[in-house]
Amino acid sequence: MEKEQNITGAITLKFKIYFTNWINVVGIATGTYLFVIISEVLKTGISALPQLLIMVLLTIVLYGGVFFTGLLIGMLLLDLILMNHNTKHLRLKLIIEWAVISAPLTYWLVIYSEWIFLTAVICFFIAQLIREKRILKLLAQTGLR
Repeated sequence: MEKEQNITGAITLKFKIYFTNWINVVGIATGTYLFVIISEVLKTGISALPQLLIMVLLTIVLYGGVFFTGLLIGMLLLDLILMNHNTKHLRLKLIIEWAVISAPLTYWLVIYSEWIFLTAVICFFIAQLIREKRILKLLAQTGLR
């Protein structure tokens, strides 16, 4: 009975940690949204701003939907492998996740010379640092820290 509770608790904890990935999604989406808006305003001028706000939002939702699906699946797999109640190497685990998930973005940056991929990598790194604080708070709430 106690073993079943421990397994259930571990699975519940992994899912709670996984659901902190909303920080990554919001961080990357916000960063890329601002990057595209600023870069397009610099190219086309301020008069195109109303159209850009809607265009960029639709682009991130439609094109980014595929990206965010892959991101969340990758994060799920890495969270299942790396995350547990031990906070000793939490920052290292998050940096490993960042490096593994950012590898395709870095490749695309080199191949396609699109700076939006660099923006996504930087925003993802910042979001991982914010996520670390949220995970530590979550573990403290469950008494496992």
